[in-house]
Amino acid sequence: MKHTFIALTLAAVFASPVMAKSPDWTFVEGNYIKVDFDDIADIKPDGFAVNGSYLVDENIFVTASVGRVSDGFQNIDLTAKVASVGVGYRLGVNTYTDAYGEASARYNKLRASGAGFRDRDSDTDLGVKIGLRSRVLDTVELDGSVGYNSTDFMDDTSFTGKATYYFTPSIAAGVSISAGSDEKIYGGNVRWVF
Repeated sequence: MKHTFIALTLAAVFASPVMAKSPDWTFVEGNYIKVDFDDIADIKPDGFAVNGSYLVDENIFVTASVGRVSDGFQNIDLTAKVASVGVGYRLGVNTYTDAYGEASARYNKLRASGAGFRDRDSDTDLGVKIGLRSRVLDTVELDGSVGYNSTDFMDDTSFTGKATYYFTPSIAAGVSISAGSDEKIYGGNVRWVF
């Protein structure tokens, strides 16, 4: 995953100047998510999330997301719900590439239930992320980032790579992979730019 992040970063910085525009920062996305835990082969939750970004002024943006994944294991239903809000700053590296940083707060709620059994837990974590986004072609955007989250139980660093294809200036679809210390998260999304 680190090699993917480095490749995305180099592509963004040294991309050809035939690019048409800088990345869009005001959009809404619908996502399908699949989680693959490194040490737990029998549990592979999947689900959906909605996230968005809004450019407040030339450089400041705000973000929000909600998501839910679930799976079953030995007659126990497992569900995780996540909601986050954040604020970030973008800085144009060149005409078609932006560097960015973001700070966010995330609420996590976990539930396990089965025959006569129910357990819940929740926590809040804080995170920071830095990355590069670039329209390497008029219809293709690449995004590479490094994130750090801190909770009461653990700290985690993750590397994320994302590729988005624009069918029209306002409709796009993409794929992503995020690798943390204990899991990989695969995603597919549809984006509406407004």
